[in-house]
Amino acid sequence: MSQFWICLFERTLDPGERFRFAPAHHGIWLRSGQLALADRTILAGDGLYTFGATATADTEVDLLHFAVLPRVSAGAETALLAEPFGWDDGAAVLRLDQVSFPPGACAYRHTHPGPGIRCLTEGALEIRSDHHTETKSPMDAWYEGAESPVQATAGPVSTAFVRAMVLPPAYFGQPTLRLLDPADANKPRLQTNRRFFDQRIDLRAG
Repeated sequence: MSQFWICLFERTLDPGERFRFAPAHHGIWLRSGQLALADRTILAGDGLYTFGATATADTEVDLLHFAVLPRVSAGAETALLAEPFGWDDGAAVLRLDQVSFPPGACAYRHTHPGPGIRCLTEGALEIRSDHHTETKSPMDAWYEGAESPVQATAGPVSTAFVRAMVLPPAYFGQPTLRLLDPADANKPRLQTNRRFFDQRIDLRAG
């Protein structure tokens, strides 16, 4: 099993500023503004994949930038969060999505088949694992390993987080949430998911 890294950065770009993403797998999500990347335009609330490209801010831009790397690199000390994970080979799927909760909604105790970083973008979310309970506020980031049991409960306001996960290739285009208590399957699931992309990747590239 080889070790790789997943990192999350926050970046602010001034109008007209250019930024070069390193040759690696990146998931980009815009908090605000408008960004041109190659022949694409990304607006606030949207996400896209790139493997190293130059972006130009059409307006002032605030973005979250997830990177999957074959090794931790210089500059990782500026990351909001950087975590290593093990993988059997290089083939994987990188998924970027957003999960939104109405007030008080609960994602019942569950797992996902791959590691990932989440970042709360609005509201408040109680994260309960087998070892501790934490309440997240906007721009708090956290890591969940593959098959790590967790329950998430939104606070009294609308809540959302953006998530980048590394998944086994068989999960391309497929849901990943696995409830651990069969009784929870009959309870209402009020949270919604917006998937920005599933991208087949080679983790060793970059």
